[in-house]
Amino acid sequence: MTLLPSSSPPRRLGLAAAALAAFVLAALPLLATQEAQTVIENLKSTLQRHPNGRVKTLLTADRAELPDENTIHGHNVTITIYTPDGLLEAFLETDEVIIDKEHNEGTCPGSASFERHAPRRRGETFEENGISISGNQVRWVGEENKLSIESNATVTIYREGKSIAEGWK
Repeated sequence: MTLLPSSSPPRRLGLAAAALAAFVLAALPLLATQEAQTVIENLKSTLQRHPNGRVKTLLTADRAELPDENTIHGHNVTITIYTPDGLLEAFLETDEVIIDKEHNEGTCPGSASFERHAPRRRGETFEENGISISGNQVRWVGEENKLSIESNATVTIYREGKSIAEGWK
């Protein structure tokens, strides 16, 4: 049996492999700290239910990231609110919202608008009486049925299809 002298290319490959292994090992802690994030297109998610089991609040988003099981970061969002009988009662529209499902709260960092009118069935138009609220940095607390607006708040009240009070700030 004849032994051949080792050549240098395998040695260079060994150094490259060792360097790659060292790089991967050094990067593992960084990779481990980044959580996997689920992205969903055309999301519909029930946020609350009435005691009778019917949907109370429904989130619809063109696109949503779910960084964990309790958080929804939605884009081009409508949150629809229904009565216990299933009638449409109100809705909130915004470009972006971050929902904390565990605490039943949401924050809209940009602009949002909220409309509440007399309840209606699907396909029926809203009655001409209601309220429209818009502004920036909106916070919603579902359990308290509370909506707060941090800046540029505008309130419009409608009666018989006409604005009777507009621009309250």
